[in-house]
Amino acid sequence: MKKLLLIIPLLVVMGCASLENNAYHTIGTVTTIVDTAMQAWADYVNSGKATAAQVDVVHSAYNKYYVSMQTLRQVVIEYKHATVPDQAGLTASISAVTAASADVTGLIMQFLPPDKAAEVKGTK
Repeated sequence: MKKLLLIIPLLVVMGCASLENNAYHTIGTVTTIVDTAMQAWADYVNSGKATAAQVDVVHSAYNKYYVSMQTLRQVVIEYKHATVPDQAGLTASISAVTAASADVTGLIMQFLPPDKAAEVKGTK
């Protein structure tokens, strides 16, 4: 997972075919990372080990991630159909999703026991 989190910023700046392609790659990569972390988090919560405060913090961070992802999806659609695409807006949306995903996954990794966090990261 740590390796995947390092890939996300590269997707934003590397010279893929286009900024639009970078956005699609970011959406796919980030979705996979967050979904994996959230599945581990759900298992942890369902085991009764998470505190209410932890659940609230992760829920809030996930909501911010979700809103940023929905915004990015809309910005990509607008970018694709625009006569003059807004490159700065698309880049900002990609950055927002990257930051929000790092926030939610970072919190989850912080709250999970080390062995479970290692499993999610793929280092165990």
